[in-house]
Amino acid sequence: MLRALTFDTRLCVGIAPPPLKLTRQESMLIELALGNSEGSVFAAASSTLPGAALPIDLTAHQKSSSEPASYLSVERGRPFALSVPEFWCEVFDQISESWVPINAYTGTIEHPSILGRPLSRQQCAFPYIIGLDSNNCIRDITRRYAHDFTNTTLRLRLESVDQKVDRRANLWWERWISRWSNVDSGAGAKDEREDEDMDKRSRPSAIPKRIADFAKSPYYVLQRNLRQNEIIHPAHPVVGIIRGESVYLRENVRVLRSQQGWMREGRQVKAGQVAAKQIKYRGLTARSKQAAEAMEASGIEPTTDLYGEWQTELFKSPPVLNGLVPRNEFGNINLFTDSMLPEGAVHIPNADAKRLCKELGIDAADAVVGFDFRHGQSIPIVQGVVIPADAFDLIADALREDRHATAEKRLAELEQRALKSWRRLLIALRVRANVDALFARHSDRPNGIKPAGRNVEGRQQELEYSPPQRDDVEHNQEFRAAPEPEASDVSSVDTGGGFII
Repeated sequence: MLRALTFDTRLCVGIAPPPLKLTRQESMLIELALGNSEGSVFAAASSTLPGAALPIDLTAHQKSSSEPASYLSVERGRPFALSVPEFWCEVFDQISESWVPINAYTGTIEHPSILGRPLSRQQCAFPYIIGLDSNNCIRDITRRYAHDFTNTTLRLRLESVDQKVDRRANLWWERWISRWSNVDSGAGAKDEREDEDMDKRSRPSAIPKRIADFAKSPYYVLQRNLRQNEIIHPAHPVVGIIRGESVYLRENVRVLRSQQGWMREGRQVKAGQVAAKQIKYRGLTARSKQAAEAMEASGIEPTTDLYGEWQTELFKSPPVLNGLVPRNEFGNINLFTDSMLPEGAVHIPNADAKRLCKELGIDAADAVVGFDFRHGQSIPIVQGVVIPADAFDLIADALREDRHATAEKRLAELEQRALKSWRRLLIALRVRANVDALFARHSDRPNGIKPAGRNVEGRQQELEYSPPQRDDVEHNQEFRAAPEPEASDVSSVDTGGGFII
């Protein structure tokens, strides 16, 4: 009805997927029902296997609890609250440029905090709240209605298997919701203002009270939550202390890399810098692993020095001098980023450029843009060459001529292949015509087709059968077959057999 009145309206839906693990209370109830031995095994299995829980009737326990009746859950994982709906509407107010929630059941304007579920009750909480507009586009608006999105709502959301690769465990949800985002240019500014408003609401007002919540908190972090190649820099301010551990801002977490790692980013470690952190050496190739094992056998623990970005600077390659491109110890040039290109040089990412440079006598160095680690080896990835800038026009013209010559050569090969195919076809047709003219009969050919070749009728008459003449019969009379006996004389002919007495 609101859309019929030309209002920009959304249909809001609260989604509460069933959890993949049993709660502590449910595990205790199972142990009481099935016995301590069987129940403990079942609880351990259900906590590791998704969907392993059996239907449980918790009606008696819910009635005896002190929870309000409006938040009792009929079925585990399916929210059911009498005072808070699962569906409602949002209307965009053009004056305040904000979305106003409307309770469709009561027809009243509500505050987002009223439509939000109490996160202290997992059975009634909404980890996901989406809005569907008139263009069939979906937006995640959970941050507007969640009471504590950072510390509690994120913990209730389902995690993906990508969390081992990316620490953002809800990356699967962001990928899915982005497929249904509104790409209309007019809605971009409105969505940006909405995101800013939701960011303000989702900012935590207090530090998490549980240590487990710091691992997924986007604002706070503990020293124990850091990865091996991470460090807090600067190490201040300390925003709080929980159980004797200092709490830091996650925005101060920095990524550390080795000297080779920073070189692949186009940066080099400054002279005189002390490593910010040392970790155990982990070789990537078979040769480096053997060297590490030899050091361990001699009693020396191999380590890797890690440096922060504040300890590095942009790598500057030596310039081109006298038409010669600078090279590394392997005879090529590292070009991991555009900033590593030497002054007075040009990168040509073409595989044929090296051959043309050699023919024209121009100095060229292979451009290594990365490494491929496989089969225990480090294989450089070469993409084109680096040449002096003053030879670029000459190489560009040579490349165009080479492409033109290659295209003509390919066309000539196709023409030769076509001519060869036509020649084989014509020879095959000529051979078949000669064979038909010499050996085929009228009964063997389709109707209306005559044998090809000259003097066809004469050749056909020669091939046809002609009875022998009289002289030939008299001359070859001794070779004539004996006359067959008549049918009446067959019974009187003695065919032999038996014994003579």
